[in-house]
Amino acid sequence: MADKTTKQVKDHAVIYTAAVGVLGALTALTAFCISVTSGTAQNWARLGALVLGLLTAYVGFLKFRNERAFKQQQEQEKTSLSAALKAEARRTMLLVNGAMLGTAVQLRELAVADQPTKDQLIGALRSSIVCKVCDLVQSDAPRAGYFRVDDLTAATRVMRAGAYVHSRNREDSFTTEFIEGQAHPDQAVWNLIDSGDVFESNDTQQRVPDTWNTNANRQYRSFVSVAVRADGLAFGMLTANTMEIDGFTDSDIGTMQVLAHLLATAEATALSTSKINKIRSELASR
Repeated sequence: MADKTTKQVKDHAVIYTAAVGVLGALTALTAFCISVTSGTAQNWARLGALVLGLLTAYVGFLKFRNERAFKQQQEQEKTSLSAALKAEARRTMLLVNGAMLGTAVQLRELAVADQPTKDQLIGALRSSIVCKVCDLVQSDAPRAGYFRVDDLTAATRVMRAGAYVHSRNREDSFTTEFIEGQAHPDQAVWNLIDSGDVFESNDTQQRVPDTWNTNANRQYRSFVSVAVRADGLAFGMLTANTMEIDGFTDSDIGTMQVLAHLLATAEATALSTSKINKIRSELASR
């Protein structure tokens, strides 16, 4: 059975007040007619006064009912808003004290570790951030992944999600890999990680990147992709999608941007200074 939608109540107080005023004036006019007429005319005037009195009472009742319903609607909206604000406050607390704090601790440990330990820690941090995306977005069935560039200096770069995927209440999985080159579809992802920041669509049937591969079998309707880049080094992109339209709020997108920036910081921290210099040198010589 379909859920019944609550009809929106509009405030008609001005209309009802004007109607009562008009009826009051007409009633006063008929009362005057009663006082200056006699016989049949007076009887008709009395009948008119009775009808106008009944109409005035009915319009007054409608005005009272409308005002009461509108007031109840406003109270319900205030209650709903209060509940939404409380839920958002709880979510923000979780974001700061839970997800972000845990990621900050992992990032701190990564920063002071020796190089062999960094190589071990970075994988766990990548997986942790992907999981946090699914935990923090408000969709009931999100799917998230970190598409990581295999070789930052390759002439033709490739991005794969590999093991860095997570989902909640979903059975589908990421199948796409992104290959750099104008001849390949989805060139937009490379523009995103090299020079962009975030691209999102809350309805993939209405708004998608210009180079979107329309032949891919994508079942999701909303997605957000954020570049994972630090000082010109493009490590990949953090992405999430949902099966429903309007799957991501502005707060969700902001959360993913923060997590992507933390992930970029972790990727850069995991590289030794000599490795970073070598990468920059090879990129500069291309």
